[in-house]
Amino acid sequence: MAPQEATAWHTTTMETVTDCNLEVVNFCLIDMEMTEQDSRDFMSFYDFLFTIEVRASEGCGNLETELDIVRDSDNMYLGAMQIDHTAVVSSIDCECAQEFQVNAGLNTTHDYRGAYYGQLEITNFDSSFIIVTDSCLFDF
Repeated sequence: MAPQEATAWHTTTMETVTDCNLEVVNFCLIDMEMTEQDSRDFMSFYDFLFTIEVRASEGCGNLETELDIVRDSDNMYLGAMQIDHTAVVSSIDCECAQEFQVNAGLNTTHDYRGAYYGQLEITNFDSSFIIVTDSCLFDF
């Protein structure tokens, strides 16, 4: 697998299998907003809003998606989460960008300001190919 420049903001690692060509054209973290704070547990929960645009051939089959959220300055990892692959499939169907949102918690005993990004993994159902791509950064 060779890295390919997908946009000015992120890189895509793409593997092509027989009858399947999948490309992440655009993937960007566009907003981050606090939704809940629990001072007893020193946790704050945030919604992360992404936009994504994907192109795929018909031979790719069913797709599965997983997302990691990471703070860029120190690679603080907020965890992996399964996301609804509807945004990816809708983007393929309409050949346009789609938005999706995930929620993650941050420990408020630490300084949580900084630039964040998402790392998206897309696989087909039988895991015969994997694409990993990083979103553009969002400064919070």
